[in-house]
Amino acid sequence: MVLEAIIFDSDGTIFDSGIIKKVYNDMKEFFSEKYKSQFGEDSDEYIFSRSMVEKDINDTGVSWEDTCKGLGILETDYKFTGDIFLLFQELYFNEIKPFEGIKKVLDYCRFESNINTGKDIKCYILSTNNVEHVKRLLKRFELSSYFDWPESILPTKNLKFPDKNERKPNPAPINRLITEMGYNKEDIVYVGDMLVDALTCQNAGIKMIHAGWGKNTRYTILNGVDEEFVDKITFLESTKDLYFRIKMIHEGG
Repeated sequence: MVLEAIIFDSDGTIFDSGIIKKVYNDMKEFFSEKYKSQFGEDSDEYIFSRSMVEKDINDTGVSWEDTCKGLGILETDYKFTGDIFLLFQELYFNEIKPFEGIKKVLDYCRFESNINTGKDIKCYILSTNNVEHVKRLLKRFELSSYFDWPESILPTKNLKFPDKNERKPNPAPINRLITEMGYNKEDIVYVGDMLVDALTCQNAGIKMIHAGWGKNTRYTILNGVDEEFVDKITFLESTKDLYFRIKMIHEGG
């Protein structure tokens, strides 16, 4: 099997974005204070939001709407949450960095693979994060040239977070990419760390490599997907494992 393409998740797969926890905590505090001034500290709204502030919430759901509910944010404020998230995320931008070894993986995909087989592996990113934010990170760490950017794979381009249009686990962007580029589903793979990534692959009918160096554990993935999809998931623990796995698949070793 020669790999045609790899679709990467961004946060927790390419970039170590543990700061998202800080962003969530900032959001919880922000809306808690908002509800205190808006409704009063004896109100149900404030009491509910404070109860969420006191909880350690890392993975709050597979949709932005579920995430906001898990953070104690009222539906009436939902439309503002995307802007607030981006504001707090910007505060921690300089703390984000690529995982060690990920550049070696990308070097193989775009250069070494071509030397060894005469065919490189196209690389794409499918992220629910703001696309301009992802592109800034790629530029900052000189990774932009590794990735192809067809419109098919950018479902959140110029969209605010509350917009549900084609966000994971909707497989529409992947399906369009496959159709427009003429890929065979058997010849592409998705690399991601979250349950929502696994569900996206399940819905698209493509193989997944689980990035065990990211957020969700193997247990979380296995307990969230259909039993018949499990055989399509490869669980890896490090970017070094990813390098050798991709090389083995692509070169048939």
